[in-house]
Amino acid sequence: MSKRKPLTYLAAVCTVTAGKTSCLAADARAAESRSIDAKDKVPGMQGSQTPTAPDRQPGLVGGLHAGDSLLQVENARLGYKLENRFHLAVQDVSFDLSPAETVILLGPSGCGKSTLLKSIAGFIDLSGGSISLRGRRTVAPGPDRAVVFQEFDQLFPWRTVLDNVAYPLRRNGRSKAKAADRAKHYLGMMGLSEAVDRFPHQLSGGMKQRVSIARAMALEPAMLLMDEPFGSLDALTRSRLQQELNDIAAQTEVTILFVTHSIEEAIILGDRIVILSDPPSVVREIVDVSEATKRADSDDYLEMRSHLRSMLVSEGAEDGHEIKPFD
Repeated sequence: MSKRKPLTYLAAVCTVTAGKTSCLAADARAAESRSIDAKDKVPGMQGSQTPTAPDRQPGLVGGLHAGDSLLQVENARLGYKLENRFHLAVQDVSFDLSPAETVILLGPSGCGKSTLLKSIAGFIDLSGGSISLRGRRTVAPGPDRAVVFQEFDQLFPWRTVLDNVAYPLRRNGRSKAKAADRAKHYLGMMGLSEAVDRFPHQLSGGMKQRVSIARAMALEPAMLLMDEPFGSLDALTRSRLQQELNDIAAQTEVTILFVTHSIEEAIILGDRIVILSDPPSVVREIVDVSEATKRADSDDYLEMRSHLRSMLVSEGAEDGHEIKPFD
């Protein structure tokens, strides 16, 4: 039986402190029960113990050579208990993810896309199978996997934009100045340099998602896990953020696992698309997406969209936003 971790995971960043893993929950003010300033060092995070992201090396992406698998999901099985009965959501799912690649999880409502992503993040235990990151089994959340969720309320409402992005860096041992510098760098990359002193209630939905992405990227994780992050945005903002994410992926070579219910979004963002069946889900097909396919006016795009739509319709999926109790 898969077990949910005994914490509320509503925020975008997980941290490791004093050898223990915790997650920043935006609805839990207790997460910042201790003020961190220049004179307040995080226990266990001194000297060589500071878990910073690995430096990039020539010929390496995320510490691996091109072609190596960063993530391997093998025969993953996931379910949940409801009214004393075990319900299987994911029956047998296998795929891998290479450095600097963007892979999309696409499937009908309730097939366990989001649940599988949360298991890769370390939030939910598998019922069977295995998940490996850089060749090691992943069990607990950590700063090597940063998560961006769909909800806008991922930010600490009492912190400024700059402090929201800098906070997880401080929790991971960065000095106040270095954390601020890195936060400003990624906020600038997301076009938010003029909004660093604002509070979350002063931001639009799109700006809040940009801050969440900047906060995740600032950790320089091995992998960025994104759970329908643009699903609640208007069409124009969504399209703009999709392009920005593609640009950031090209600039930083970040590895992305992205959950979406949108066929068009899957084609625009993905290098590969993993299509899941109805629950209990298995992998129906893994589709490669070429650059030519991403052009909305091309025959390849239209053919790909038609193929994906036919597969999802045959599984009972609707072309629109999914309302799902578990996925």
